[in-house]
Amino acid sequence: MEGAQQGGQQQGGRPAAIDATTLFVAAYRGYMQAGFDEATARRSAAQILTARLVAQGISPADINRLIAALLIQRGGAAAGAAAAAAAANPQQQQQLQEQYERYRREHELRERRAREREREQQQHREAAQAHDEGGADAEEDAAVDIYEQYKPSKVSEGPPHPDPIVETASLASVAPPDITYKHHLQENLSRGELSNAQLETVLYAFQRFEKRLPDGSRAGFFLGDGAGVGKGRQIASVIREYWATGGRKVLWVSTSNDLRYDARRDLGDLGVAEGEIPVYPPRKDNVPAGPLDRAYPNGGVLFITYSLLVSKGSYRPPARNSAGGG
Repeated sequence: MEGAQQGGQQQGGRPAAIDATTLFVAAYRGYMQAGFDEATARRSAAQILTARLVAQGISPADINRLIAALLIQRGGAAAGAAAAAAAANPQQQQQLQEQYERYRREHELRERRAREREREQQQHREAAQAHDEGGADAEEDAAVDIYEQYKPSKVSEGPPHPDPIVETASLASVAPPDITYKHHLQENLSRGELSNAQLETVLYAFQRFEKRLPDGSRAGFFLGDGAGVGKGRQIASVIREYWATGGRKVLWVSTSNDLRYDARRDLGDLGVAEGEIPVYPPRKDNVPAGPLDRAYPNGGVLFITYSLLVSKGSYRPPARNSAGGG
């Protein structure tokens, strides 16, 4: 307990230890000046000191011994005996142990994050040095350190992705959330039409869709995968899963009308027949005016471009019936 009584020392990388006696006396005097009786002042001061010692990583047994010694100094043997009896209380022992374990976990988490930050900074320094030296080999080696091989850590189904996928070392140090959504793509997995990385996108997307935002709208999902992961196949898989859950209306917005054929191909690669989940318009036709339910009564995928969203066409939605219809 030497470190707990002398300020300025270190406890295994923790903040400098406090002067326990000074803190206890200051708290005790504060309670006495506030009009509390001696027993309450001693007990409250001991509670304050206990919390501070726990934050210093002092073990529960050492805390109990130190508190008892201080109470004997301030209140005599009777106060020390009362403190010992309280320390022997199973409930108090459990609370103190839980406090200690909680601090220990928080301290380990802080240290791990600090090591990760230092590791990432060191990698960036090495990469910058390699770049400055102009050595292609050194720069390539540094890139290997900055990026790590990626494979889904929460997905146990599906074959591995055919192409290598990487992520930054900083992202690799963050564990993704657990997966709770149950999908309907078993046949696609059995035929090898989806990799585990592509399935991961579907699972996290629908897990997100199940949530509601504060305004009542459904939560969205942002897919930021790079080239080679197969975003078209991933979007088609989301549509396939949505169809399996009973959904029938999908809006697919893209940059070019020509990509509608790629969308149809991606659905076909998942074993979806053209009539099963139709893509509208079937050619480069304009989107029909009026309610889409009339044009496409059985639902499907409406494929449009960004330019159509911002265009100023002549189409106006029909006026609502004053009687409440429409």
